[in-house]
Amino acid sequence: LISGRMDLRQRMAGAVEGVLAGAAIHPDLIQSSLQAAAFCDGPRALDALVRRLENTDSEHERLAVLGAMGAFGDWPSAQAAFEMVLAEVPERNRFVPLVAAAANPILTVALWPWFVGNHARLETMHPLLYERILVAATAVSGLACPEAVRDFTRRYAEERPALASVIEMGLERLAINERMAAHEALD
Repeated sequence: LISGRMDLRQRMAGAVEGVLAGAAIHPDLIQSSLQAAAFCDGPRALDALVRRLENTDSEHERLAVLGAMGAFGDWPSAQAAFEMVLAEVPERNRFVPLVAAAANPILTVALWPWFVGNHARLETMHPLLYERILVAATAVSGLACPEAVRDFTRRYAEERPALASVIEMGLERLAINERMAAHEALD
């Protein structure tokens, strides 16, 4: 969805308006419709996503909403979503928007400083869930600020030896992503 298509707003206008209006969405289309709304209409979509999250009885829809909270096309909406998620969403699902945001090229530059500033809060999550966030943020945000990521993770691994293997995995993925980005630049 977040592929740089300039006509996304036009092509997804109906789906976006449906999300914003609270319309029922077919289960096969819900993820892309919610992501399109988040990407195209940040603050209005955040309100709609929060309402949908609060009112749904479906775990499938709940996970789709949380995933869409990582698809915002602007940092302020994403940051507001993260704050709401950390305060109100059950711990088992808090990682979903943060891992999704790590794959969103629009958010990667801002995500790493946010992660560094909030890692103490995130560490209180179940270790397996926190590790997902740590690896995702390291592997993708590192493309935007590789030295900052490497410096932080080096110190962090010394402070938290139990996370050393997870940090190493994130750095290995970062190295792979860097090689792929360098190869794309040659094409």
